[in-house]
Amino acid sequence: MFGERIQPAIQKIVQWSLECAQDSIINRENSFELFGYDFMIDEECNTWLIEINTSPAMDYSTVRLER
Repeated sequence: MFGERIQPAIQKIVQWSLECAQDSIINRENSFELFGYDFMIDEECNTWLIEINTSPAMDYSTVRLER
């Protein structure tokens, strides 16, 4: 189900969002921008965009258990 329905929907949503914002994104040489996408998948496997973050935190948001 993921490869047939959810992943293609996520890819389309990311592409559409970048196309909508392309005139607002500043191109800086020798650098890149990282975007964080939050999605929700409902009971029928519909994919919903919750939010897009610029420069998202890359740390763990949950407590790691030490072994």
